[in-house]
Amino acid sequence: MGGSTLSYFYFQVKLMAMIFFQILCFFCISPLFAQTEAQPQFLEAVAAFENNQYDKAIGAFEQLLEKEPQNPAVLYNLGRVRYEKGEIGLALGLWRKARSFDPNFQPARSAIRFAEEKHFPERSSPPVYAVIFNYLSALSLHLWLGLGFLFFIIWAFGSVEYGVKRQISITHWPVWLHLSFPLFLVALGFSVYLATKTYEQKATVISQNLQSHISPSETSPTLSELYEGQIVVVEKVLGEWAQIRSLSGAPGWVPMQTLIVFKGNE
Repeated sequence: MGGSTLSYFYFQVKLMAMIFFQILCFFCISPLFAQTEAQPQFLEAVAAFENNQYDKAIGAFEQLLEKEPQNPAVLYNLGRVRYEKGEIGLALGLWRKARSFDPNFQPARSAIRFAEEKHFPERSSPPVYAVIFNYLSALSLHLWLGLGFLFFIIWAFGSVEYGVKRQISITHWPVWLHLSFPLFLVALGFSVYLATKTYEQKATVISQNLQSHISPSETSPTLSELYEGQIVVVEKVLGEWAQIRSLSGAPGWVPMQTLIVFKGNE
């Protein structure tokens, strides 16, 4: 009776593992088919950009955005045009918005890294622990959930194998089994962190020499200066003004037209 129960448990674990890998493959691969790079209007816009016809390319990409405002490929290529015209903040804003719709969109991620390192080297060199945390946070929520599920399956399977079937003392379990549960907790923790950050509204500053104000008025006293390309958190929107908070915690009000809003953990 006990053997059949244990065999049934192993079958359930294997079945859950197979389902997990299918779901993981779906989330990793499906975004690749969500683009519209084969559309004639898209190809014409790319051709205009490659021929240095920037105004024509901008018009074509913006028309595409009206039809598909969440298309990361269009946002990314429009950012490329803006970057070539010297509009660094606007380009970064478009690339970050592209990543908010598809965190696995590698061209936007590479473009963001290149622009930040080239134009803001003094601001893109955080401490080592912050770099590691940023890289870990760059992984998608779906991937962290998948890793957490995988580590939990490994821990559950190993616990039954060594604790129930072989009846080995926990102090003599293999190292990989001892590590699987802490790794599960880490993956679970990052999943919770990213889940909260996913719905946080952020924005990219697209204006140069922007001053934040103490209230939503141009005549109110200024608080601090924001640099082009900076990421801020949008706390509240009041008409044409946004109450923002810098990542260091500095508050203020700025006009909405100076921001490109996106959601995510960028």
